[in-house]
Amino acid sequence: MAVLKIITGVDNKVLRACSAPVKKMDRKIKRLVADMIETMQAVDGLGIAAPQVGENLRIFIARLNFDT
Repeated sequence: MAVLKIITGVDNKVLRACSAPVKKMDRKIKRLVADMIETMQAVDGLGIAAPQVGENLRIFIARLNFDT
């Protein structure tokens, strides 16, 4: 797993584009999800979406129990 670079900025095209749905849960998507979880935990975040790490897909991760 890897900590991914988080993309910011209002001028970033990936953050402004319509994201594609995930049609098949394959190894690449599972790796992306694992990397997103690791990235979110590394920055002590509450959630992260795939476009924030440069992937134009409809995937998001949310931490529901932040205090635990």
